[in-house]
This record gives sequence, C-alpha cells and structure tokens, in this order.
Amino acid sequence: MMLLEALVPQDQRILQSVEHDWHSDIIDFVRGQVPKLVAVAIVLFILQRIVLFFVHRLRKRADGYVGNFQRAAQLRTIASVVRATSYGVLAFIALLQVLNIFNIPYQPILASAGIIGVGVGLGAQSMFKDMINGILILVEDQYNVGEVVIIAGLKGTVEDLSLRSTRVRDGDGTLYIIPNSQVTTVSNF
Repeated sequence: MMLLEALVPQDQRILQSVEHDWHSDIIDFVRGQVPKLVAVAIVLFILQRIVLFFVHRLRKRADGYVGNFQRAAQLRTIASVVRATSYGVLAFIALLQVLNIFNIPYQPILASAGIIGVGVGLGAQSMFKDMINGILILVEDQYNVGEVVIIAGLKGTVEDLSLRSTRVRDGDGTLYIIPNSQVTTVSNF
C-alpha cells in the first residue's frame, strides 16, 4: 500500500511534465514550423498558377487553330505534358521542403528513389524512348492525324497520334498500333 502511495505522486509529476512539454512543443511548432509551411504553400501555389497560365495560353492558342486540327492537337498534347511534368516536379520539391521543415532526413529517401529510378528506367526504357520520340514527332511536325504515311514498313492513314504510339489504318481496314520508338523512317504522302 505504501508503495502504491509513493508511485502516485511520481506518476502525477510525469503526467505534468508530459503535459507541459506537449504544450510547449505545440507553441514551438506554431511559432517555428507553421510559418515555413505557409511559405512553402504560398510559393507552391504561385508556381502552380504560373504553370496553369502557360498551359491555358497553349490551349487558347490551340483553340485558335480552327482550320488546322492537327496543330491544335499537338498544342493540346504539349500543354498536357507540360502540366503533368511541372506538377510532378513541384510536388517533389514541396515534399523535400516539408521533410526539411520537420527535420526528417531526406537523403536516404533520395538515395532509395535513385536506385528505384534506375531500376524503373532500365525496365521502362522503351516507354521513355516512345515518349521522347512522340515529343519529337509533334515538335518537328513529321506527320499529323489524317495524313497517309509509311511508318515501320506499314502504309496507311494516321488515325491517332499520342506521345506513346501512332495508330495507322491501312487500305483494307487493319489498324496498326506502332510504338513511337519504332518510328525510324517516315514517308509522308
């Protein structure tokens, strides 16, 4: 019984200490980290608005090409690529800033991401080649939807053009889906 009575004041002191430390930790967090988090959010918001401004400009410009559907499609594709890439980069930078604010070491995360990135890069090498070739096809205006072409030895009309692949329909109605990394020589009629 005496032991139990001796523990109660000690437990109360521990509880008071935790309660006091918790309160001071919250105050330190609100004074120190919250302004930094707000600053990161404001900068991220401003950068996101800048990206949206340029994406909307590209889309408006695409809407201006009433007679040239292919060029409009190219501009819309480039706008969506710019938007997605920018959002990915901004999210990654914001994540690193938040981890830094909370004093979480991000170097091991970056090292792990680098190793995983190499593995994914080797595994998805053809997909990246497809996308890079797709961007170059759009930028260089090699061919557009509706044109008759010979791609990868297949002759037909281009039905769809994306960053990943080109869809060509030949004279007998067969639809060929050609990865853009396979497009080495283009004959445009």
